[in-house]
Amino acid sequence: IRAITGLHENVAEHDVFSMYPSSMVSGNISGETVGGSREDTREIPGTGVLVRQDQKGLVPEVLEPLLKKRLALKQLLRSLPKGDPERTYIQAQVDALKWVGYVAFGYSGYKNHIWGHIWAHEAITAAGRHVLQLAKDIATEFGYIVIAANTDSLFIKPEVPIGRPLTPEDIRPLLAEINKRTELI
Repeated sequence: IRAITGLHENVAEHDVFSMYPSSMVSGNISGETVGGSREDTREIPGTGVLVRQDQKGLVPEVLEPLLKKRLALKQLLRSLPKGDPERTYIQAQVDALKWVGYVAFGYSGYKNHIWGHIWAHEAITAAGRHVLQLAKDIATEFGYIVIAANTDSLFIKPEVPIGRPLTPEDIRPLLAEINKRTELI
């Protein structure tokens, strides 16, 4: 995805929720699940790496409830009033759970990690690239121009100017379709 340089107006950002950890869960990517045989495996697009699907990997097993908890806490945060004293405590939990996901991804490629495997690390980044490309294609289908992309984010604007600022309601159908087609948490 090549960035369109310059000053842009009416830009929205779509940040994929915990993309690498979500990719690990949805793809069952873990050190012990990569490199399986052709039976009951799934190929990570663009890599040729096969991932076993017959049993849940350790890393996805651990990450899935943590991602669901983080998502629930983020939704709770949105519902609390700005001055609520619980916000600081809940935000700290959200941040801590985000770091667990970062570490799970980073540690997956560490050579001395007992459950790690470089193929797992490469499969996670390839799955992330696939998700971003798919999200870009969906945004284009919905009439948006993708200005730039970052590890887990797209920056978009309407192809046809709408004469007013974009609102969350404007892009909600796009986000729903991205979430549906990428099959992430």
